[in-house]
Amino acid sequence: YPVEEFFNLKFENWAIPTRSRVEYVLSLLGIPDFVWKLPDMWMYNLAFHHDVGDNPSPGQFSEQYDHPTLDFTFRMREKIGFSAVAIAIRFLDLLPSHQRTQIRTLDLHEDLPSVNKPSLHGDGLIPLLKENPLLRVERRVNIVNCIMDALCTSLRIDDVLMANRYPCYVDEMVLIPELSCWLLNSLWVANAGISAECFSLFLESGPLADHCTEAFNKFVHGEIALNQALNECLESGLLEGLSVGQVKELTRWHWMEEGFQGAIMQLMRQTSSTLRCDFNPGLPKNPQTVVQEMKAHPEGLWEYWLGHRYLEELPLPDHLHERESLALIYDIQSQEEYLQSQR
Repeated sequence: YPVEEFFNLKFENWAIPTRSRVEYVLSLLGIPDFVWKLPDMWMYNLAFHHDVGDNPSPGQFSEQYDHPTLDFTFRMREKIGFSAVAIAIRFLDLLPSHQRTQIRTLDLHEDLPSVNKPSLHGDGLIPLLKENPLLRVERRVNIVNCIMDALCTSLRIDDVLMANRYPCYVDEMVLIPELSCWLLNSLWVANAGISAECFSLFLESGPLADHCTEAFNKFVHGEIALNQALNECLESGLLEGLSVGQVKELTRWHWMEEGFQGAIMQLMRQTSSTLRCDFNPGLPKNPQTVVQEMKAHPEGLWEYWLGHRYLEELPLPDHLHERESLALIYDIQSQEEYLQSQR
């Protein structure tokens, strides 16, 4: 293939490419056809994968994954979904311009996880909003499913589906970077040369409003206070007792994207037409409290900050990991159901 064909070889985050286009790109990159089988692959528990052993060769998979003869309790297969924004863009692009510009309102509901960094898909709406200044788009996002990522699991499948031995909780390491990306991208779209009222993000908590408020108070406002306190300590020289490596670690642990704190304040104060939510987004914490606690910590500076590296988990309702909930994003099959399907 000519080198020029590789220069613009990419799909936008929100793109839903045709099969023929994907096949063309795969052929350019020399990727074998077996990748088409990957979305249909079943996941089993770790013991099953251990018993099956290594794949026979690159690009091949044991027949056990499709037609198992080994014992298993449950198997799961992820349902691949596109974001509401991606689907809307695909639909609007199929319309002639004179029809597209007659549309006035789009309510886009992001209820479940979707592929390819959905928090960035709003960028794809900018050309449509510029083309049609009368269009109003509201993106409603289920914060528990799409930002806290509560429905996703590891390969501990039996633990999830049997007796709730795998707890469901809010992970600070997931929540803050995901929330930051959703908020900042939405502000970027709303300020991309269009009217501020053209685009908005609405965070929906559903029946878990209290859990969302607690997560914001504990993790979001807590981490913002730590970030502010750390910056103050660095500027005032309060961390001179730490090594260069330790300071670098603290800076990495408590780094935040520029604009995130301001976005949270907009959400909390309800001063933004772009960012809104249906739950109480909590209250800010005083960074001076962190500084004073650090100074008084009996075991020293490093031990104080190390104690804030991993905060206590915030549990979510167990029903989020029950079969009915997980079936929203996974095909689930017990061994008995599989055997019955083969008769």
